[in-house]
Amino acid sequence: MVRSQSAITALFFCLVMSFLLCSCAFTTTKVKNPDFSANLSTLSGNIRSIANFEKINIDGVEKTTNKVVTSQLNAKLINCLHAPETDGQIYDAGKKIAKALKAALKDQDQFDTYQIIFGKESTNGTGGSSGSYKGNIYKKDDL
Repeated sequence: MVRSQSAITALFFCLVMSFLLCSCAFTTTKVKNPDFSANLSTLSGNIRSIANFEKINIDGVEKTTNKVVTSQLNAKLINCLHAPETDGQIYDAGKKIAKALKAALKDQDQFDTYQIIFGKESTNGTGGSSGSYKGNIYKKDDL
C-alpha cells in the first residue's frame, strides 16, 4: 500500500509539472529599429505640427510569444507645449502621430501596433526626476 501511494504521489507530481510547463507562455523581446523613408528632421517637424514637444523617443520592439510574432513602434513625446489633456484629445492627437509615423516608414507593414505616449517630466533639486504619462495603442489597420 505504501508503495502504491508513493507511485500515485509521484504520478500526481509529474502531471502537475507537465501542466505547468505546457501552460507557460514563452516570450522573447528584441529591438526592431524603424526604417523611415523620410529623414528624421522632416518626420520630427511633421509630428511637431501635431504636438510641439521638448523631446521625442522612438523605438520599435518585436515580441515572440509561443511562436506568434508581433511588433510595436513606440513613440514617447516629452513635455509637449499645449499638450492634449482630455482622454479624447490624447486619443485623437496620438492617432494623428501614429498615422504620420506609419506613413513615414519605408514598409508600412513593419509594425502591427503603434504606442503613442504623452509625458510630462520634471527634475527636482536633488537630481531625481518624476513624470506622468498617458497614451494609447493603435492597430496598423486602424490608421
